[in-house]
Amino acid sequence: KTAMIEEDLCAIGFMFDAEQSREVREIQFEPNISITLRTIGDKPGHVQSGQYLWPAATAAGNYLINNWSSICSDEVLELGAGCGLSGIVASKLEGVKHVVWTDYDHGSLQLIEENVNENCSISYHVHFLEWGKPIEAAVRIANDYPVDGFKLVIGSDLIYCKEVIEPLFRSVAEVLHRKGRFILVSSFALEPDFETAINAICRTLGLSRNVQIDLNEASDVSKVEYFEYI
Repeated sequence: KTAMIEEDLCAIGFMFDAEQSREVREIQFEPNISITLRTIGDKPGHVQSGQYLWPAATAAGNYLINNWSSICSDEVLELGAGCGLSGIVASKLEGVKHVVWTDYDHGSLQLIEENVNENCSISYHVHFLEWGKPIEAAVRIANDYPVDGFKLVIGSDLIYCKEVIEPLFRSVAEVLHRKGRFILVSSFALEPDFETAINAICRTLGLSRNVQIDLNEASDVSKVEYFEYI
């Protein structure tokens, strides 16, 4: 029943997004990173998909730039990529050779392709991914996913309801290298039962959880967390 409700909400979001007009934004990051991004205008809401520019995506881009010397990886995977902004920023950082963007929203996948084609010159792939479901064998065979997993997985504003927590982290566990790191950036606070659910699935999967920057909504400071295998 829960899965059906989630699918219905996604379908509503897709239909809503299809009626919205696109806008093009020029987003500047320091030092000297300029990105032309196609998005749906206005502000994101509960049933709307990642075709909006969610606040944590920009925060994630800034965090990667400012901390790249300690994060650096040659391959990056973005989960729930939406417009693809965080992964596009990563693609422009030193040493990055390949980026994979994933999303469940087919409209977002199309938008990511457009944005990546506009902004990126490195090797890349864009894939459909339903959290909690195994990665298709054909995708692995195509070498889009490293055999031993990605050393850097990123995501921003991914947790919008409690039901996505377990499947999200099961997907994280599947794609993450044993010595890799999942960086989750969030622009809004989660309910206490959400936090409890995250801690529980991390214990089950053998993942540690460490807050690097705490949330301060009043100052528009997003929360940054690291998840790594214990």
